[in-house]
Amino acid sequence: MITVDDRELTQHHEITTLLPDVHAQRLDAGDYAFLDHNADPIGIERCEISNLMQKLEDGELESQLRMAEDLYKKFYLLIEGVWDKDKDGAVRSFKYAELKFKGKKLSAYIHYRRHGFFQYNRLISAIVRLEEMGLKILPTTPNFACSMELVKLLSIKLSEPPEAGKMFTSSRTMKIATKLTKNPAVPMLMHLCPRLPEV
Repeated sequence: MITVDDRELTQHHEITTLLPDVHAQRLDAGDYAFLDHNADPIGIERCEISNLMQKLEDGELESQLRMAEDLYKKFYLLIEGVWDKDKDGAVRSFKYAELKFKGKKLSAYIHYRRHGFFQYNRLISAIVRLEEMGLKILPTTPNFACSMELVKLLSIKLSEPPEAGKMFTSSRTMKIATKLTKNPAVPMLMHLCPRLPEV
C-alpha cells in the first residue's frame, strides 16, 4: 500500500487510477510513503521543476529534508520536468503536450516557462549538493503519469528482498594480472591482502 499526502491527492485526483491500493493521509514530509521489505519507511517528495526552484529559494525543501531525516529510512526527491538554460543562463522549463500536426496527434515537449529568477548553474549545483548529502534523486519527464509509474515501480522493487532482483545478478569475476609485473605497487597491495594469489 502507498500512502499519499491528502493535499497531493486533492491536486491530482487521477492518482487513484494510476497507483494501485493507495491510502490518503496528511504526511509531515514527502508526498508518498510506503514500507520496504524490512518494514522500514520510504518517502518520496515529488517536485515539478518550477516548484523545486521555489522550494530551494524560500528554504522549504531544507525544512522538509530535516523532517524526512527523522521519519524515513530512505528519502527520494522525484524531480518532474525537463529543463535547460536560456541565453543569459536562466532556467527554462518544458511541459508535455499533445499537438495536432497535419491532422495527426503528436506528443512533444514544448517550451513552457522561463524562470528568470533562477540560474541554470545554480540549479545543477543544488541538485549535485543534494546528492552529495545522500538524497536520492529520481528525474522524470513532465508527465504526471510517468511519475506515478516510477513511484509504483519503486514501491514494488523496494518491497522485494534484494536477492529477488534479476538484474545484474551475474557479474564477471575480477582477474588481476600481476605475474611478472614491474609495478612496485603490486607487491605492496598483495602484502595487504595475503589471500590474493599472484596469478
